[in-house]
Amino acid sequence: MLSAQQLTARHHRGNLPRLLPLNGWTAFNLILDLDIEELPNETTIEQRLEEIERLRVDDQRIRWLTVCRLAEMALKIAGDYADHCDFQAAGDLLANPRQIDVFQRGLDFPVVKHRHRGLSEQFAVEIGGNDPVVWLMCETQVHIRTKALLPHFRQILATSGHVHPDYIEDLDRRMCRVADTVAFLTSWRITDRHELAARMEVQGPEGRAFVKENLCQFDNSRFREMGEDIISLIASHDAQSRFLRGIDQW
Repeated sequence: MLSAQQLTARHHRGNLPRLLPLNGWTAFNLILDLDIEELPNETTIEQRLEEIERLRVDDQRIRWLTVCRLAEMALKIAGDYADHCDFQAAGDLLANPRQIDVFQRGLDFPVVKHRHRGLSEQFAVEIGGNDPVVWLMCETQVHIRTKALLPHFRQILATSGHVHPDYIEDLDRRMCRVADTVAFLTSWRITDRHELAARMEVQGPEGRAFVKENLCQFDNSRFREMGEDIISLIASHDAQSRFLRGIDQW
């Protein structure tokens, strides 16, 4: 975590919104402003989510708007991964659980599934000459201990009691967009961003427009708006945010 002096200096250098006293939540959200400019990854977001739990807050709206900002960061990263053909990284954020425990018959402890290996490969020695599907069905039970980040965010935000249902629908729509982009590019048999760029070069204007329409191309507008809303809520308890319950129209 950066010191207050470092945050203040970088805040001014980055020309971020007006500076408030650096209490826990203003400092934390300032760090998020810096994070999103420095190509964060899944580990960064997990770390920030853990840090939120250690911050005290009297106004729960500030907490949940901050969690929304983390969800926006994760969604932006997933969209960027999909647009740049990093399908595994996009899938890790969108669908691939962060931890799966496998309980094998006869063992008193679970085995942690390797995130990017199939069970038949990981348990190849135990399976031996048996049919992998039959063996795994009869000898193991799978328990998802930790969901992928985006479904995790979706669940906790939807059950928070503070986040506007229309925002949850918007989050769902954009999560589907990531999945659709991955499906589109893989069906086009694109394997990496260099190949995508080469294929775009030989397309006409209509072809390039069609491809772009099927990419995510997410921006940080909601992330920034939420940050401004948090500043307003800290400054005035009467402030509101369209991302939170209490606003009739989102």
